[in-house]
Amino acid sequence: MRNLALSLILGCFTAGAIILIFLVKLAIRSHRTGLETSTSRIIGSKGKTVTDVAPEGRVSVQGEYWWAYSCAKIGEGENVRVIGIDGLTLEIEPCPDKSVLPKPVSVIDQRDVH
Repeated sequence: MRNLALSLILGCFTAGAIILIFLVKLAIRSHRTGLETSTSRIIGSKGKTVTDVAPEGRVSVQGEYWWAYSCAKIGEGENVRVIGIDGLTLEIEPCPDKSVLPKPVSVIDQRDVH
């Protein structure tokens, strides 16, 4: 231990201090902004039915498959909006406005397909 150079010890201490300061700043920022719960994130989201929903069925919302229920009968492949959540089951309603849904994105450039 006595053979370690003072510059090496100071360098390690400085690097550790910089990392610690960075992590403390991230923790403070996260605490100030708060965490968004999945419930608040998903209500109001739009998706598509995977099966008929009459009164229960499966839907795809934000790239995930969910069990869902609705007061109205909704056919397979229709656009829906999440209006509530009960545990892991979504309450949905029909969403006929297709312009509010995100357009599908493909990783294949359409110009490359002949």
